Parts: sequence; C-alpha cells; structure tokens
Amino acid sequence: YVFEKAEMKQGMSVLDAGAGWGNLWRCNQEQIPERLHVTCVDKHNTHMDTFCAYIEEQKSEGEFAECEFDFCWDDLETMVLNGPYERIFFNHVVAQISDRPALYRKFSSVLSEDGVFICTWGGLLFYEKLQPLLREFFEEDEYVQLSKLYRKHKERAEELEKEIQEVFRVEKHAYEIKLHFATAEEFMEYIQQVCRPVREELELRRSEFLTFLQRFKNEQGQFTFERDTYLYRCRKAEERMEVEENVNVGYTFDGCR
Repeated sequence: YVFEKAEMKQGMSVLDAGAGWGNLWRCNQEQIPERLHVTCVDKHNTHMDTFCAYIEEQKSEGEFAECEFDFCWDDLETMVLNGPYERIFFNHVVAQISDRPALYRKFSSVLSEDGVFICTWGGLLFYEKLQPLLREFFEEDEYVQLSKLYRKHKERAEELEKEIQEVFRVEKHAYEIKLHFATAEEFMEYIQQVCRPVREELELRRSEFLTFLQRFKNEQGQFTFERDTYLYRCRKAEERMEVEENVNVGYTFDGCR
C-alpha cells in the first residue's frame, strides 16, 4: 500500500529516511522501477546494517541490477540532506524524533517541486477495539484509569497530524491489517507491548487474562485482531490547504504479525 501510494517512476531519486529493515524494498522487489536511485538513512547498529548486507548479496546474484542503493549511517535530525528527492519515505519513525516540525521542514527543503513525501504511523483502530475488551475484563474503577490510555493516543495522533499539516499539503489515508496470533500468550504479549500502561496490571492477573482471551479464539484456533496505519501523502506547501481525508479507501488486506 505504501509503495503504491508513492507512484514511483523510472529514474527517480528517492530518500528512505529511517530505512530500517528495508521492508518497503524487500516486499516490493519485483515492482521497483528501473534506474531508481535510493538513499537509505539510519543509525548504526540498527536493522539497516542487515538491509545493506541483503542488498549486497542480492546484487551479487544479479538482482537490483537496474536500481542503485546508497547507505548513510547518520542522525536525520542533525545531518545535512542533499536533495532534491522526488520521493521521500518516513515510515513509522516519528516516535524516534525529538523535533518533528524541524525535520519536516528539512524534508520539505530537499523535496522536489512536484515531489511526494510519504509519512506513516499507527492509527487508533487497535485501541478503539481494545477498549470494550478491557472494559469487560477489568473492574469499573480500574477501567476508568486504563481508559485514559485511549484518550492519550487520540490526543497524540491529533498532535502529530497538526504538525505535519503545518509544513505540507496533506492527503490523509488509512489502511487496515488483521493480526493473527497462534496462542493466547502471543495475543497477550502483543497487547502488553503496544499498551504499556496495562502491562503490569495484566501480568499480575496473567492466568485470569489468558483464560479470558480464550473466548476470542476463532474456528481455526487462532486469535485475530485489527489495527490500522495512517498514511500521509504530502506535497510542498505553497499555501495552506484543508486536509483531504480518504480513510479506508479499498486497500484493506490481511497481514501477519
């Protein structure tokens, strides 16, 4: 979905800011346009070290012959970016940035006049669906405290959206994935990872919560849960414009944990 929304063409110059494992390129290897020049940036001792080794291995086997990858290990917030880039990807990296508006302005300065900046972060669907589950499991007094979690993430999402709107002209999209868990233990572990404020509460009642989760097992003996990701397709802001929202635009798909 992210790859398709970028609408890349042959010969483009691309920046993958916070490239990490390189899933954008690994998962779309057969669709990468020819003569694409991709600059990947991330810090040392991250998954990008592995991605760099993967590209070198693939090139030795004759893959990526028509595409050029450069790797730069540096800090996006302090480094100098050399554009222009016709496409910039910034996937699930916002949580690692201390001054997002400043970095957005830096990205805008190196984005070509007709370029596209693609930014993504997690949506609210998981928390919305988790609310009734937690309400059923916890006592009312406990749930009142835990419900603050959803409000916190909602406020956070609104803040992130406002920041990016102040720098770019934005189209907002959302796409859903379905998470599959083989056991109740895996499902519980994921809830604890995503919702840290409930981690200790659930651990104290671990056995009880695992029994509670059993009722959500499907006919295949698995546990499924939905979540979404917001995708912001941005252009240089010549003037302030209203945000165009296109939520769930037909790209819903099943994903694996």
